[in-house]
Amino acid sequence: STRFKIVDVLTNQADAEKANEELRSRMMKADSLAMEKQKVLDEATIKDYLAKNNIKAERTPEGTYVEVTNQGTGPKVEPGKAVSVLYKGMLLGGKIFDESYDSTGAPKDPFTFVVGAPGAIEGWSDGMVYFNEGGSGRLFIPSARAYGSRGAGQDIAPNTPIMFEVTITKVQNQDEYQKEMAARQKKLEEEHQKQLKEQQQKK
Repeated sequence: STRFKIVDVLTNQADAEKANEELRSRMMKADSLAMEKQKVLDEATIKDYLAKNNIKAERTPEGTYVEVTNQGTGPKVEPGKAVSVLYKGMLLGGKIFDESYDSTGAPKDPFTFVVGAPGAIEGWSDGMVYFNEGGSGRLFIPSARAYGSRGAGQDIAPNTPIMFEVTITKVQNQDEYQKEMAARQKKLEEEHQKQLKEQQQKK
């Protein structure tokens, strides 16, 4: 006679949840192994690029490489400060995927973010602290500190290290930044009210 051996029956919710948890932690382990492997690959790719192009760059503790071409003489960039940046984002091959300049090369609005807060890729927070206001240089960012295994848009494939040319146009503490944002918001609202009034008068 054939004997069936029932290996594992998930009899209740707790067992099912435990099995799910084990699966999740196995997947997370696999993810973090893949990430560690990718970090090593990205590090080699960036170091190779810097060596080939004779670029002197300093490695941040997180793995972003920073080339300071001009230190800047204004306030220092520090975590918690709002930093306005003119930038050109490129693949290491040179293809531009995003920039704050128009087609004639004239700067448009700089991008402002708070160092160490969500709102910009992590590599920006790693690298910007090497500059002062008025400073410029390049950031070479491993994929884990950029767009990771998701990539971004059509140009940035998953697991792609990228670089940014950056110029720091302004460094503000939180209070100054909040005041400026509030003033800007107020101005926009006033303009909006003015437009509404004009429209109503036309009627």
